[in-house]
Amino acid sequence: MLYKISNTANDYVNRKNEEKTIYSVVLPCIVLDAPLFISWFDEKNNKFISQPAQYGRLLWNGCRNGIMIDIVHIDATDEYAKILKSGMDSIYKVMERMIG
Repeated sequence: MLYKISNTANDYVNRKNEEKTIYSVVLPCIVLDAPLFISWFDEKNNKFISQPAQYGRLLWNGCRNGIMIDIVHIDATDEYAKILKSGMDSIYKVMERMIG
């Protein structure tokens, strides 16, 4: 599943429009209706730590260039969308300055 999602996102971004240059930002996202946990290894205590989460980001190198895929619990989609919109507003402003 990650392979297909990541390569589809990559293909979408790399599409070329013959008439003009297209600037694209693609944010692949998987919405789950199951418990979601964030885990990490605590080297000091030599054990894994897990805690419940509403959303997280998976960095996956299994596609052509590597990709970030957001994982969101279905109950957190509204909050996630607000956070994403805020980030996209910032990205848009930067792109607008770059393009002119």
